[in-house]
Amino acid sequence: MRRIFFIDERLGSSSRDDEGWNAGSKRLYRSQVVIAKSASRVWRALIKDWVRDGLKYPEDNLILTQTRIKDDAMNRITQQMRKKGGKIGKKRTVIGGCGVHDNDRIIFRAGNRTFGIEPRDVGTVSKINSVLIRVLLDNGKTVEVPVKSCPSIALAYALAHQDAEKAKTQRAQILFEANDSAREMTSILKQREKTPVRIYTMAENAEFFTAEGYARTRSQFQDEKKEERERQEAQRAARDAEEKRQEAERRRQEEKRRQEEEERRSRAEANSQSHSHGHSH
Repeated sequence: MRRIFFIDERLGSSSRDDEGWNAGSKRLYRSQVVIAKSASRVWRALIKDWVRDGLKYPEDNLILTQTRIKDDAMNRITQQMRKKGGKIGKKRTVIGGCGVHDNDRIIFRAGNRTFGIEPRDVGTVSKINSVLIRVLLDNGKTVEVPVKSCPSIALAYALAHQDAEKAKTQRAQILFEANDSAREMTSILKQREKTPVRIYTMAENAEFFTAEGYARTRSQFQDEKKEERERQEAQRAARDAEEKRQEAERRRQEEKRRQEEEERRSRAEANSQSHSHGHSH
């Protein structure tokens, strides 16, 4: 497994630093890429790093995935680790299929304005039982909702990119997969412009990472090369077609001039013969 820093446009310089997240004030703006040989090693590296800070302070350490399937798997792992570490309550309450403990991190998938909840609000459960759930939202509000009136929820230690806009954590760990887009990665870093991030990926998926946090997968790199070749071929074909059109036009003009010259000579000869007949009379 390799850990490398890449230059971040928000900092303008880079250096290697395999220590923790907070090695100096400038470290805030550095991003780190963790490259492993297999998907299982990528996951193990991400979870191991998350445990260091996220086990105790999950509100400041968010895992970002591309799909809800992946964030669901990550949430089950992280919740179990927090339970083993005594960081969440022992009693489990199920709401809409989601098992929740005191001190769990959750996201409201839908809103309920009667109780002051907006879609994708994220927060920490401060109290839960079979009747009531109380949540301290990341925006500072505390909401209390009867369990029977609670909108759809899910655990929020890990969130899919599209669900995480309201989760403004101090740090983020990104599971970068082969079907991640460069645009999406750039959007994530822009959304978290003051957030240090770590990017976890398999070696075969990452073609390169650049200063702007711009990332392309191998398939995207190949697709872009293919698109560039196709664009160049289309330009060559267009140039060839234009040259052929111009050549055809040149030949048409030459043929037109030749015909006009022949017609002019024919008229001149006809006029000459007409004059000679006139003199003979």
